[in-house]
Amino acid sequence: MARYTDAEGNEWTIELDAPTIRAVRSATCEKPDCDHHRDHCQGVDLVDVDGANNVFVRLGNVDNIELLIDTLWELCHEQANARSIDTTTFAKGLRGDALDAAGVALREAICDFFPKEKRELLKTMGQRNEQLRELAVARGIARINSEETEKMVLDELDKKVDADIKKVLTRLNSASSTPDSAESTPDA
Repeated sequence: MARYTDAEGNEWTIELDAPTIRAVRSATCEKPDCDHHRDHCQGVDLVDVDGANNVFVRLGNVDNIELLIDTLWELCHEQANARSIDTTTFAKGLRGDALDAAGVALREAICDFFPKEKRELLKTMGQRNEQLRELAVARGIARINSEETEKMVLDELDKKVDADIKKVLTRLNSASSTPDSAESTPDA
């Protein structure tokens, strides 16, 4: 069983079995008249770990945070109902580090569902993926803080400021260069 603690201090347990997997697929499917069989359902398939809709990719994507929260709700709603916690209150507890912890617990629960050989392979791949993510974040931060990036940003700012100054000077020159008035021309 995988566990996580939300931002409000509530502890949640995630454990997968076949009926729970189908319930999640059904609850997260928006396709009308879907029978929620694996082959053609658009809902979250918690056991699709190597297909086109890989659950780790689908729920690990920052653009899919709401789908992750919906999936977690489906997995934890019985616990929430027993504590008189509604879906909105549950979702409010999933932010920051608690959201990360919930994602880790979900990945752990998915891995734990499989037989030993596949489970070990998935856990090893997950650990390696996490190492690479941490490395990518560290490299990204180092690059953002580098003198090279600072110089690039400052160069771009200088170009923008120079262009803005040029526009203002052009407008001022246009406004001050008016045609001679009729009064200044001599009468013939």
